Amino acid sequence: MYYETSDDMTLSAGLEDPTDTSRVIGKISIKNHAFCASSSNRRRWKDHHHIIDANTKVHPEEIIATWVLSEKTVEADALATCLFFIDIDQLRTHFTFDYCILTKDHEAISSTGFNAELYS
Repeated sequence: MYYETSDDMTLSAGLEDPTDTSRVIGKISIKNHAFCASSSNRRRWKDHHHIIDANTKVHPEEIIATWVLSEKTVEADALATCLFFIDIDQLRTHFTFDYCILTKDHEAISSTGFNAELYS
């Protein structure tokens, strides 16, 4: 999604907990940026989900969710999925974005520009 405004209004969005969709793990304020997410809890069947490594034919297990802020929605969407597979520094040589990665241990790893309030 992209939220654009000419005033000081921001849009607040919750970061869904991929292990309990009735909860959020934090919230972020969005202004004049795209915001996209990717998670292993959507499009899921039995022990597998829709994010599959083309080289290994298995899905990543260490990361369970990602969120990306970027200037372009198409980039934010693609980068949210890429963070499951590609090193952050490698992506940042080609794209300008901020991110939060949630590991299977519920550790949140984020860039300094990802201005979310994360709950414990």
